[in-house]
Amino acid sequence: MPPVRDTAAVERPKEAPSQAPAACSSGRGFAEAPLRWPLPETDPDPLVGPRLVDMDGDGRQDLLVVHDAGDAAIGAARWRVHWNTGDGFAAGEAWSLPAIDGRGRLTATVLDRCDAGGALQAAVRDVTADGWVDLVVTRGCDEVADWRVYPGGEGGFGDEPAVWRAPRLGDPETTPGLASGTASCSGGGDVPYVFVGLTSDGRPDLLTYRSCEAAGWRVWEGSEAGYQAAPVAWRAPSELAGGRAVSHPAGEGSERIQNTCRWQQGASFLADLTGSGRSDLWITDACDAEDVGTRRWLRFENGGDGFAESPTDWSLPIPPRPDAFDLDRGERGCIQAGVERARENLLPETGWRYHLRDMTADGRPDLVLTERCGLAPDSWTVHPNTGGGFADAGERWCLPEAALSDGPITEPGPAQRRCEGGARPAYEVLELTGDACPDLVLRGSCEEPEVGLTHWRVFPGVCG
Repeated sequence: MPPVRDTAAVERPKEAPSQAPAACSSGRGFAEAPLRWPLPETDPDPLVGPRLVDMDGDGRQDLLVVHDAGDAAIGAARWRVHWNTGDGFAAGEAWSLPAIDGRGRLTATVLDRCDAGGALQAAVRDVTADGWVDLVVTRGCDEVADWRVYPGGEGGFGDEPAVWRAPRLGDPETTPGLASGTASCSGGGDVPYVFVGLTSDGRPDLLTYRSCEAAGWRVWEGSEAGYQAAPVAWRAPSELAGGRAVSHPAGEGSERIQNTCRWQQGASFLADLTGSGRSDLWITDACDAEDVGTRRWLRFENGGDGFAESPTDWSLPIPPRPDAFDLDRGERGCIQAGVERARENLLPETGWRYHLRDMTADGRPDLVLTERCGLAPDSWTVHPNTGGGFADAGERWCLPEAALSDGPITEPGPAQRRCEGGARPAYEVLELTGDACPDLVLRGSCEEPEVGLTHWRVFPGVCG
């Protein structure tokens, strides 16, 4: 259960009574009339500017300010949180920062400087699985290899950190930060690693599918004390022995692991599509199975100690054309019959796109077709997740005309569109209003320069 803040101690703006937005003609989509979402005055610096973080696990994205040119205390002693009220951001509240030996300002967005030189690396993420975000220092100014976890709670981070054993990768052994990447091998090559939820405890686990010495899937499982000193072998299907079908593991919830059949490999990704809390292994192009990627994906279920030896089928809707749901970033070129395979990958604006996104507020990603061969859509097509596949019949998801006036919306984002004069208005589909239904947020506009400075335009989602 998400934690509940004690609102009696702090007076906050009351939420306005909710008003159901006018639904578009299909009954599902983004409302035609936007909400004006006021913004506090913040630093526009793109590197250390405000960011959206669900600080307390209530399902709403709050606005976190980690740097303020007009307030030297921000980043030194505290951050500022503007809580999401469901129709805007509340007045800022102090979020206390711990005293960390040797550090200067703390933003946890880029490498922060240490007072005596060098850099401190930190991340904001809930690793204690209690709903509150924690401050995870993965490289301190004291150059200690283990991580320090400062638990989050009402009012800020705790002053006393828990020492977490960090995973050791590569040759010589190095300690990674809390983000997917690669570790180098002294004899050449590297070890790709990914943080992904392989267990259902909510903590990030670390997975590699080879080491500097040999192939083989290995997992460092996250716990209350960090990661074990040595990884455990993670069972992989025999036809994927040595990780042959995975060229670079992608992170949790991603559909972007990509291989080609040029070397008889395949396309695959790691994600939880069933709502189990565990990421499964998915094969989206098996190279030797002609209907994998066009009528079905293969799901190797996560059993807690590895992936199942044999897959189950995950049904797909009839695709726009053959070789459909298998390419990196869900983009395919549109071609004429008879054109050779080498010419299939055309520019994204000539293709069609699909994405995995929960559009039905049931906690499971759906299959969303957002563009078809260069046509600027006035709606998307959503194929709901049935628990055993994506429904064959697609549902129309309406896009508001007012949001399309700046240009087409061809993906959930975050994305940018070009205006005359070179401006780049931004938009993103995310959950702001607290009903679990995704909203369309215009964070910049060609027509209204004030959008992104004083307010956002939020088109609430209507899930039906």
